[in-house]
Amino acid sequence: MVAVGSRPYVFYRSLLNALKKKRILSRTNDPALVFHQDMTEVTALENCGEERCLTLPCSLVIQPNKYQFKSICFNCHEPGIYRFANPQYENRQHLILDVKDPIASVMFVALTCMRGNRDDNLNHSTLECIAQTRFLVMTCGPLVAFAHNLLSQYGIQSRIVHAHTIESLNTYDNGHTMLEVWSEVLSKYVVVDLDKKCIFQRQGIPLSLYEYSNALRTQKEVIYQWATSAIMIDWLGYNERATRYDYSFIEYAIHATQNGRESSLERICQMPIFYEGGSAYACAWNEECKLAVDSHSTKLVALQPEDFFERFYRK
Repeated sequence: MVAVGSRPYVFYRSLLNALKKKRILSRTNDPALVFHQDMTEVTALENCGEERCLTLPCSLVIQPNKYQFKSICFNCHEPGIYRFANPQYENRQHLILDVKDPIASVMFVALTCMRGNRDDNLNHSTLECIAQTRFLVMTCGPLVAFAHNLLSQYGIQSRIVHAHTIESLNTYDNGHTMLEVWSEVLSKYVVVDLDKKCIFQRQGIPLSLYEYSNALRTQKEVIYQWATSAIMIDWLGYNERATRYDYSFIEYAIHATQNGRESSLERICQMPIFYEGGSAYACAWNEECKLAVDSHSTKLVALQPEDFFERFYRK
């Protein structure tokens, strides 16, 4: 018997894998698969029948047009995410943004990423390159920074915003980073949660972080609009770098149900925190918030709600 881990065994396994790969590639003749995802659904695209199409460019964001993949032409004119699959050979992923709908555009970027921390330390150009061939895997902060940088290149105005709990702290679920985009249609900032793929609404109107946090404080009804029902988490690769602790059990408990996701958001979005000019400002809704500011950090400046609104939302 050949011992597992011995040189003969390793050689044997590598030979089997090589033969299996050769067999698969010799038999595969799978048709090209192309999918379009928007804010509501994923649909398969068919050959549009054109003979002349553009070659897919080497950029994550592309312009509306007809593109060729595996010698077949596909109509890619609608905003959203386009995923091209040539099974066993190649995957491609591209975005078409809609500058007139910044909320949807932000969500399209969000849907290129799963929750985890494998790619947290990569620079933006590397992330943009990787996103063309697979899902990114990041936590909220790096994902939001990537989206903010990418959207700014295409004229979509956004700003990075933060929130924190005022409850007792733990080691895994205390704060959150999201993106606010300016909506010309609504004449206001709207917060988008790229990590959990949702926006918050009251009476059909999307909320800013200030409005959402205030609604939580006053126990007003909030409608959560999710961009996907899929649980987008890197189950086997989300580990704490310092301790190597595997977060998968906790992540599953939080994200397996809509109630779990909402409960988590209601904890971590209790107090908005914005950075400006090298200082951090917290919206202190009440004395409990002020005490939380004092206990969490000496660098946080507590502002009354009306002063916080005046500083960051009055345009």
